[in-house]
Amino acid sequence: GNSYSASGALWAAADAMKRMGLVPLPPKGKRIPAKTMVIGASGSIGSVSARLLAMAFDEVVIAGRDMKKLEELKKSILEDTPDAKVVCSIDYDSLLADMDMIVTSTSGAGKKILDITKVKPGCVITDVARPLDLPPEEVAKRPDVLVIESGEIELPTQVKGMKTIGLPKNVIYACLAETIVLALEGRFEVFTIGRDTEWEKVKEIYKLGLKHGMKLSAISGVKGVYSDEDIAKVVALTKKARLTWKAASGKAAKAVPEMASEMNMARLQVNLMKKDFAAVQKLAGEIADQEKENAMVLNELAWTLVTTEGLEKPDLVLAERIARQADTV
Repeated sequence: GNSYSASGALWAAADAMKRMGLVPLPPKGKRIPAKTMVIGASGSIGSVSARLLAMAFDEVVIAGRDMKKLEELKKSILEDTPDAKVVCSIDYDSLLADMDMIVTSTSGAGKKILDITKVKPGCVITDVARPLDLPPEEVAKRPDVLVIESGEIELPTQVKGMKTIGLPKNVIYACLAETIVLALEGRFEVFTIGRDTEWEKVKEIYKLGLKHGMKLSAISGVKGVYSDEDIAKVVALTKKARLTWKAASGKAAKAVPEMASEMNMARLQVNLMKKDFAAVQKLAGEIADQEKENAMVLNELAWTLVTTEGLEKPDLVLAERIARQADTV
């Protein structure tokens, strides 16, 4: 099912970028004026994603651990798309600050795949890996980055008797949807098994899916479905963060501390809007420890804990500790 998995991942990323509106749409036949990266590019889904992105974007960085495999993939991509700009990298953290979209498709299984603090504000990250390459605690560090969990497929008619697979009703993983699409088309054949994924088949299964009424399900992240309001918040934080952001060549890391206070407080506000008061109080304690020399932030935190409407059991002990800490700065 990797053909539809790759298709769903790129479908979701394209939809997310369109809804955010931060990258201008090019005239028909022209490349998207943006840079993208595929981490785990030598894998099955990663390699086919890289091929398709090379056809559509100004530049694609193919990243991984084996330079020889990456160079072989680059050569193959250029045979299909001679005018593509493809960069190979095994030390790609320094390039993250320039990327408008990132696809992660590794088998890292708990290893740190990228430093999210170095990612460009407003970047769309599509995490295709299972288990996920970016755990919730990493995603929470950057509320100005949209991290989505690949693209699931909504079936065209109601399904009876399907057991729960951890997704909303009538929504299934793209790999499963591939089998359904082929059955509807009467194509009882070996289409995609294992690492044998071809970009032509990715495009074919996408078109067949549309023919039979398959739709991209709502874009979701580690905390569930992204609403239009959620995406608007990411865009607002992005525009603010980009005022102080510096691009690659090692300069990006300097920008992160400069906006760390604003990002932490933005995370707090997001949890307040969601009325997740347990998370608010936990995050307030973490921010107080991180910002122990910033009296303005500490005072704002203490005031928030005491005055927020709806906070059933405000942690007055924590609020007092933070306020006293501010007085000593």
